Amino acid sequence: MRKELEGKRAECKAATVINSQHQPADLLTAEFCFQSRFGSDVASDIKPSLHLKVLQVTYENKAVEIMAEYDKNPEIGDLIEIFKGPYQHWAVYVGDGFIAHSAPASEVAGDSASSMKAVPHEKALVKKDKLRVVVGTNKWKINNILDEEYEPRPAHIIVRNACALVGKEVPYCVLRKNCEHFATELRYRKAESRQVRKAEVVVQGVFLSIGFMGLFLALARLLTALFGSRKENKNEQ
Repeated sequence: MRKELEGKRAECKAATVINSQHQPADLLTAEFCFQSRFGSDVASDIKPSLHLKVLQVTYENKAVEIMAEYDKNPEIGDLIEIFKGPYQHWAVYVGDGFIAHSAPASEVAGDSASSMKAVPHEKALVKKDKLRVVVGTNKWKINNILDEEYEPRPAHIIVRNACALVGKEVPYCVLRKNCEHFATELRYRKAESRQVRKAEVVVQGVFLSIGFMGLFLALARLLTALFGSRKENKNEQ
């Protein structure tokens, strides 16, 4: 494998990993991240040997920072949480480096779109993609989020059901049928979304605050009117 990569070393002359220990990355790890970022197939089978935070490489005489975080190797049926901007995209790991996930029609591969799209209702396409392609430069982790609440289906059943949906259109709704609902339903038979839960709590808090503010203003007006009328009556006397 090293011989196959000799021609690529000129493109990846310098590589440094900035992490909590400030340790350098080995060349193969650097080239894996470099080629994952720039689309080459040469290093597609190389496994990263370090837990990376920020990778800096020299590409065409320009310093390029590549964000990359690699978790332990997922097992089939695991849920994958991908951090895209302020939201998360969810998928099911189906083996051999592939994931199954629901992607709204408006979502473009590699875009910053997420399961919490602003579009309220539309169709989603179930896709089977390479995990590293969908992750891109984003962070990700294995997150079987509801294992303590529900018993997961057997892994082979999760994978079978997920793969049976690949290529099909499914309903999509940001509040009831987003990609997190899709993933959790496959694993637990329960379509739940932590993102929606959090959003609902925030909205309820806002309305509660508005309610308290309205009550405070009404009370203030009542007291002003009450004491104001008493003052006027006293002045008249």
